[in-house]
Amino acid sequence: MKNIRGQAALEFLAGLSLLIAMSVGAASIVQAEWSRTQCAQAVFKATHTALRGLPLGRSKVRVRIVATHDSITGEAQCGKSKERITLLRLEAARF
Repeated sequence: MKNIRGQAALEFLAGLSLLIAMSVGAASIVQAEWSRTQCAQAVFKATHTALRGLPLGRSKVRVRIVATHDSITGEAQCGKSKERITLLRLEAARF
């Protein structure tokens, strides 16, 4: 009878450790995607602000803005991901 309880405890601990490892992995993936989404949103906001001709406010992300005759491009490096967005000026857009 003791062996059965010992084996049940061992199986429970093995399953629990697997569950914890999977939870930590999923949390890591969710956190990385959240950071990437926040970075993309900051780049869009800064680029859109520059397109409207307003001064850029303070941001957690350092965004590099490149303006050309027909578009404005915002670019930032956030951790391992690089976000880039290009917005066309309405005067130069072709629909």
